[in-house]
Amino acid sequence: MGHQRTLIAGAVYKPQTANGVLDLSRGHEFATKALKHCIKKNPILSAVIVNGSAERPSFGLLETLELSRHIDIRDLDNDLPEDKRIEQILTTVSNEQFLSVDRRPPWKVVLSSLPGQDGSATRLLVLFAYYHSHGDGKSGLAFHRSFLEGLQDEAARKQTSDMPSSRLQPSMEEAGKLSLSWSYLLAPLLGVYLPSFLARALGFRASATLPEEGVWCGKDFCFDPTNFRTGLAMVTIDHDIMQDALKRCRSRQTSFTGLLNQLIARALHAELGPEHASKLFATQIVVDLRRLFQGKFNDDTMMNCVSAYYETIASPPAVYEKWTTPTSAIWAAAHNTTAGLVKCASTLHNQPIGLLQYLRNFRSWTLGQIGKQREASYEISNLVVFDPVLSSFAEKPREFPDPVRIEKTVFAQPAAAVGPLLNFNLVTTKGGPLVMTTTWQHGVLDLGGVEQEADFVRGVCSRIEEDICELSMASV
Repeated sequence: MGHQRTLIAGAVYKPQTANGVLDLSRGHEFATKALKHCIKKNPILSAVIVNGSAERPSFGLLETLELSRHIDIRDLDNDLPEDKRIEQILTTVSNEQFLSVDRRPPWKVVLSSLPGQDGSATRLLVLFAYYHSHGDGKSGLAFHRSFLEGLQDEAARKQTSDMPSSRLQPSMEEAGKLSLSWSYLLAPLLGVYLPSFLARALGFRASATLPEEGVWCGKDFCFDPTNFRTGLAMVTIDHDIMQDALKRCRSRQTSFTGLLNQLIARALHAELGPEHASKLFATQIVVDLRRLFQGKFNDDTMMNCVSAYYETIASPPAVYEKWTTPTSAIWAAAHNTTAGLVKCASTLHNQPIGLLQYLRNFRSWTLGQIGKQREASYEISNLVVFDPVLSSFAEKPREFPDPVRIEKTVFAQPAAAVGPLLNFNLVTTKGGPLVMTTTWQHGVLDLGGVEQEADFVRGVCSRIEEDICELSMASV
């Protein structure tokens, strides 16, 4: 349908040795060695999309890949600060599309050099760019773990079969039972099959969420193929600040995602201003289900294995008095979100993603969403902590004389034509910073032109960053 744009999981690679250099002039050689290992380990990388424009598309596996067509070397604007350079290339790549997906798998690796402290180009930014058809956010991190392994673990490369697997990972529906109760299933099904005027009159909706008056949802779903663009803003929060903030969360029995949900609503309320009519924010939080499939999947499995937790937040005051103290109402709300997330992530029963198995006509249903009201103000997709250290390297470091390590990771989702207004995408590198990208579809925030939207999103991100910094300095 042309809606698809590019998901990105990126990482900054750095030589472990003081004098090491990752030379972009040898980028193809550098990437090819690692990609061969990735493809052998992850068969989805060999999958093309067959009959993508039909009602029942499927995957087809290629026996060979022309790797040079999956490697893209680009220069960055060296006049910008590093985070701005990364933000710029993320925005560009997010807006790109893959062509001929029936003949070439929709993914690529984008390489760009980054200077070290002395200004020399000693590091590489490696972006794994792919369609959501080939994996979720954690799939991107799994790619980087196998890419790193392919770079520095010769033994691992030799242990991997020379040929890609002839079988893909089973889907969630094939690996386990996504059961639904009748009460959970009834409303969405009736919302699909009843005439729209009758479904509305009876309060049925063809989705996992129920509409509420006063939810900030911007413009209705819209898609113009000639003018569909993703906007992107990026924030980096230092490791030490995050460790202090996480300590405060743990002392209040609250996850960082639960707190972030409240901080986003707080920042949106403040930036929208008192004159804005919206009183509620509908949030959608991505939930990873891998661990529920009895060992069939793990964090190294490249696939789509997510569902979502939904919540509506009453628009909070722009300023809480002493909000960081344990008695603040924000912590009670964050604790409730945390409890809801834990419950959602502990079962395969009544998962929203399970509704898809009862949808007969995906294509017509998706096309039918255009022009309808959005149901989510924002989505949070927190990949939590990425530990890139290979167990084989950690156990035998002397076997690798010039190893490479990952010092920072980044995750970015493109705008979704039938998705939430805003996407907050987070990943934290173990021992490194948290990086949050915020993405949106140009023109749908209903706040003026593209520049006004960008200023608004930057204001929201700045407020979130300030709140996290304030929390890190608060007393436990």
